Amino acid sequence: MDKTQCGCCVRPIEPKSAPHGLVTAGIRLVIAGMGCPNCAIRVRNALLSVDGVAEAHVKLVPSVSRVLYDGERVTTEQLITAVAYAGQGTHHEYCARTMT
Repeated sequence: MDKTQCGCCVRPIEPKSAPHGLVTAGIRLVIAGMGCPNCAIRVRNALLSVDGVAEAHVKLVPSVSRVLYDGERVTTEQLITAVAYAGQGTHHEYCARTMT
């Protein structure tokens, strides 16, 4: 398969509007398994779908994301799980870990 384009179309979702005061934490994740811009959109959508996430920025190269969220409602494990589930129902497998 051509790693520059996986042949699937993914539409980006809009972030949920969250009051600025609720953004109390941020994290950078290294994402494995992304091969094209659609993969980055799919992972971003999954992160934004976690209740309490205000912003998610995902880059294909390097394969990293920056997530801003409410630290009292969201855990690192939830974000990592969301990335893993982003590929469900597709032929993609994603994996995230915190940047060191």
